[in-house]
Amino acid sequence: MRLFLARLAVTLAVLGVGQVALASDVGAAGPRAVSGTWAASAPAFGVADAAGVNTQIGAVATAHWVGDFAGTTVLTGTFLIDPQGNIRGHATEAFTGTVSRVGSGTVLFQDEVTVSAVGVVHVTTTITHGSGGLAHLSGMLIFDGTSAPDLSSAGTYAGQIQP
Repeated sequence: MRLFLARLAVTLAVLGVGQVALASDVGAAGPRAVSGTWAASAPAFGVADAAGVNTQIGAVATAHWVGDFAGTTVLTGTFLIDPQGNIRGHATEAFTGTVSRVGSGTVLFQDEVTVSAVGVVHVTTTITHGSGGLAHLSGMLIFDGTSAPDLSSAGTYAGQIQP
């Protein structure tokens, strides 16, 4: 019986220490809100192709971000322009810079982009990969803004990240 009680005491002590370690890990890196502003250059376009009544075109643009994400991105994507002038598409975006309270490095995003014919920009982006001090970063951001006739654009971003 003494052996059983001794083993039970050791087991409970080990489990208790493990639970304390897990609890401290959970509190250390919870999700948090991020926000800031962005401004993108007018895109450089590739060859346009007919896609039914729409036009499909590739584009590359750069952007500067200020706020919790501070740095620059290069966006490369394929977009459809409908007859009314609305644009929608998918892009990959490579961010190089610093994320506040996380570190510096690179982050890759997958973007879902819409630009209305009157210049309203909406982008939903998901972090897919990081490197350097941002290697373990995950999360999602929403970008809202306006676009000029040359498709340069600016606005705000907000979202949640998990360091």
